[in-house]
Amino acid sequence: MASPEDITKLEAAAQCVMAPPDRVTAEERKNAENFFISLRNMKLPLNVCQEVLENTQNHFVMFQIVQVLLENVLRYWTNFQPQEIQAINKYLLEFPIKRLSEPLPNFVVSEFLKSAARITKRAAVSSEIEDSFESEDRTNSNMSYLFELLENLLSSNDDQLQALGLQIIEELATEFATSWRSSKISITWDFHIRAKREFEHTMLKKLLELALTSLSRILSITGSLSPSQIKICDKFLQVTTVVLSWNFAQRFLMIRLRLLAYATSSVALRPPSSWRDIFQNGEIISFFMQLHNKIRHIENLCANSMSSLIQLASCMGEVLESPHPTIPTIITEDDLSNDSQPPPPRPPKPHDIYIHRFMQCTIETFSAGILENEMLPVSNMVYKLFTYHPVMIFFRSPQPLISTFLNFVADTIIRLTGPAMQFAITKDEHTYHESLHNLLNCWAILIRSRDIAPKELQELINFQNEQIIVAFFKAVLSPPYGIRETILGNEINEDEDDEGDRKVFSDLLNPIGFFGQNSLITYSSNLIKVFNERLYQFLNFTATITEIELRTWQEDLHWILLLTSFLILESDSDYAIHLPDEVVQFCLEKYKSNEFQPQNFEDYILSCIRNPNPANLILPNADPITLIAGHIVTWNSLEHSALENTSVLQYLSPELLRSSLWSLSRLIAALTPNEARRHLSFFDEDDRTEDPMIELMPKIPVEGPFAQTFVEFILHRAFRVLQKLPGEKELCSEAVMCIVGLMERRSELVACSEVLFEYLAQIQLSALPARRNLIRALVLIGSSISKQDIQQKMYSTILQPLSDRFLSLPVDTKGSNIDSDIVDLLECFCGVTDAAQCHSAGVLFDFLNPIFTACVPLMQKKYESQLVVNSVLELFKSLTSNLMGFVDMGDQFNAFYTTLLSLLETYKKTQTAKYHTMLTPADEEEQTSDLVKIMEILSHCVSKCFLPLSDKADEMAQSAATVALLGLEMLLPIFSADFLKIPTLCDTFFSLLLIISELAPVCFARIQEQMIVDFLTSIRLALDGEFGMNHAVAGLQIINNMGTHFCTANDATPLVIQQLTALIEKVFDSCLQYSCEVDVFPDATNALYSLICLNKDGFLAYINGLLAHEENVRQREKLEIAFSKLLPDFELPMSRTGKRVFRERFEKFLNDVAGLLYLGQ
Repeated sequence: MASPEDITKLEAAAQCVMAPPDRVTAEERKNAENFFISLRNMKLPLNVCQEVLENTQNHFVMFQIVQVLLENVLRYWTNFQPQEIQAINKYLLEFPIKRLSEPLPNFVVSEFLKSAARITKRAAVSSEIEDSFESEDRTNSNMSYLFELLENLLSSNDDQLQALGLQIIEELATEFATSWRSSKISITWDFHIRAKREFEHTMLKKLLELALTSLSRILSITGSLSPSQIKICDKFLQVTTVVLSWNFAQRFLMIRLRLLAYATSSVALRPPSSWRDIFQNGEIISFFMQLHNKIRHIENLCANSMSSLIQLASCMGEVLESPHPTIPTIITEDDLSNDSQPPPPRPPKPHDIYIHRFMQCTIETFSAGILENEMLPVSNMVYKLFTYHPVMIFFRSPQPLISTFLNFVADTIIRLTGPAMQFAITKDEHTYHESLHNLLNCWAILIRSRDIAPKELQELINFQNEQIIVAFFKAVLSPPYGIRETILGNEINEDEDDEGDRKVFSDLLNPIGFFGQNSLITYSSNLIKVFNERLYQFLNFTATITEIELRTWQEDLHWILLLTSFLILESDSDYAIHLPDEVVQFCLEKYKSNEFQPQNFEDYILSCIRNPNPANLILPNADPITLIAGHIVTWNSLEHSALENTSVLQYLSPELLRSSLWSLSRLIAALTPNEARRHLSFFDEDDRTEDPMIELMPKIPVEGPFAQTFVEFILHRAFRVLQKLPGEKELCSEAVMCIVGLMERRSELVACSEVLFEYLAQIQLSALPARRNLIRALVLIGSSISKQDIQQKMYSTILQPLSDRFLSLPVDTKGSNIDSDIVDLLECFCGVTDAAQCHSAGVLFDFLNPIFTACVPLMQKKYESQLVVNSVLELFKSLTSNLMGFVDMGDQFNAFYTTLLSLLETYKKTQTAKYHTMLTPADEEEQTSDLVKIMEILSHCVSKCFLPLSDKADEMAQSAATVALLGLEMLLPIFSADFLKIPTLCDTFFSLLLIISELAPVCFARIQEQMIVDFLTSIRLALDGEFGMNHAVAGLQIINNMGTHFCTANDATPLVIQQLTALIEKVFDSCLQYSCEVDVFPDATNALYSLICLNKDGFLAYINGLLAHEENVRQREKLEIAFSKLLPDFELPMSRTGKRVFRERFEKFLNDVAGLLYLGQ
């Protein structure tokens, strides 16, 4: 019994916890918090908890006591009778109702309802009532009482009662939709699935029916809704949102626990077959559409209503299957005789009826117009209709219905395109961007599937596709061809971090380009017409042109280039390396029908380069790709000439120059012949069926005079940008990427070009943006060509000057300029290592040897420069991850190994001291980037890819282990729990430990005793979930690797065995905690098995301690039997088979002890 003194003591502790900092000391607050924590560990009688709740007015005390009550109920569950459980649950649910006269705070009410939901679920999954799951009457007393209570609350006219009813539903839904993340009471994943299914059958459908009944009364009201009716409608719409958003459990036999998570992941509405009466006639669609039409002008009701419609659009599965599957009719020869009657038409399938009704209701509701706040939900609804259901269902619908629906979708896209692009371009507001993206993706589905549609629909789709293209063109072009408004210079956002239009609108430009590939004539004719006119305007510019006219012209040409580029390649990905098949097929058909006539493509392009004139671009009967290529090359030639003329250069903008170079790069990729792309790893030699007529298609060959001229034109084009506009970093990066793309496809021509060497002699490579990529491409070319003189020329032109300059730098001189030069040159050397291949590794190592050897004294002298330190470490990171993986020579490896040891020692002496004094490491992610690189270097040293297969592989592995040991001794004293709160550091640290534990676990037997204690403390924190799920998994894998090694190697020290044995409790807890995680459970059981093999007596001692718990005494006999099955008397083999067998036994063990075993605090 709770005395008044006890309640006073509780209230005093609560006041101390909640008091402002100036009222209590930190120690007083901590003591009060510990007092409440200790209450949860006490066996506090339930009647005492109820007395406290009834007699206290302190809300925090109520909050804490409810948690204590729940803890005791769950801990001593087997000691209660079902009637007592129901009484407790009823008390928790009714307590907030009785206090409505003096409403409780929401956090207290939420805790009462959350506890009731937890107990309701625990009762549903209790092994004591397990047999009831298979009974015909699937309604247990808890569920019946709950539904009766909810019906009364939601039907009440009291707003508070309605809100409370809705809150109960939300807490129940949350509880039954998730699994418990606590393993103390040994509830396993399969029981959660059963509880979820029980909730679906006994409660969820009734809640939906209750909501539909109440909403139907709202729908029958004529005129406007009163405020009270709006509130009632809102509450029941929220109920339907909860029900329709439910992730229904799948029906299958639970053979393996590790399969369950995959089977239950779903974002669609997939109710069970018992819900067919609600969904199969499609009336639910009509109901919600009519309801939405009534309330759409009330914003919050509209949002909830649209949420329900979106989920209904995703409805699929057995609920839409026919309850009586039709048997296919076998047609015989007699049936085909003249006298036979045609078979009667089959009745439409329930799935078809549902989708057809959805289309009809959508047209009726939204064809007159879509409100602004409806646009995104409607687009999501239509998107789910097309993506969650087979497209043939749409094509099987009556012709007038599908035609009207497709027109509705297309007209919505056309009406939306203008405002969406205007807001995005002129105001940087992407209000309608996502809506347009959803609808364009829907239309793309129709385009891809149009060949299986009836002919009339194909014609309709083609017609509307052309209208959509025209609408998009109008949205991005200025008058007279479009409606785009021009942004003045002072309105342009010049933030360098902003992404360009190419990336911002790629999700729209990709489908528009795809539409153009399927309506090539409409797309290309509109594009070429505007492109040609803008080229004429450029040639006729005068000094009197206004800023707004110039800006309008620049924006037009910029968008023309983007539209062109997204047409000639399948996407904005670098892996789209040829003309789209739709374009090639269309052009070949026109060539065969003589509508297109062969052109001399090489002469045409050469004239565009040498005499760029828009008057010469339009060729009669030429295919669109030829004309587009001519316009792109002509513009790039004009732009190249403008770079030489200061008076004309003012008409160009960096953004326009970037778009020009990018379009040129994509043109090269699109028109490269197939045979020139065979070297690309992602190219499939059989991915295109060659047609003899393919030779008529425009292409840029990889050899010959024309190819050489074209390569030199691009080199001139890109390098002049680097020379003239070196301050435009993004533009220069685009120019470098253009050169790199050219090198990847025509390396021999580029390497033999005198133009390349002329420009390389004129520019400073280390000063270029994207220099690392450029150096990598140059080195790859030099190593791939067979001509020795060219290789030597590239070496002396590119590599040797970089080396000479670096080794001659006055590193003793202080100053930012020197540091900047060092950093730039080191980045160039990183590009050299990135280009390492098996046949070139030895030569590149000899070149880089003096470089990385000089980096050790460089770090000693420049230890105060974080930039220099990071650059040196980045070079060594690149060396270990790329170049050294190909080195198979003992002398070279030993030389690098010696240098690396010296570097680590230097870093330890000059850099680690600062981390011992860092007070707020969580705010120092940038300052700890060097630590990340050190750990990545160590990871590469130990990883398999760093250890070459050679006669000295064992010696190299031992050397790598020594490097790893030195790294651990340097890092472990630094890393505390605070350091591990830095995400990047934490990720890299556990990745390093995992690699070492797998490949060089001997290191852990050699490090100092205190370090092994600190190391395993970090592992314990990871298992506690301090650093996230991924690191908990890494911790389990590390324990498994260490336990496996020390079991087989027998080199474990007593301290190591003692520390690993201390982790048995955590690992066993993880096996129960993550039994529902298909990616974690195998690692947890493997770690536990390795610890058992390492110290079986330690595990048995832990088990005996568990069984001695007061909470486990009553079920001790059953638990002992379960543990005996888990751990047989025979010897445990340390092997993969042994671990697999143990995991299977543990799965059975989980079922045997479900709800019986209590692990304690």
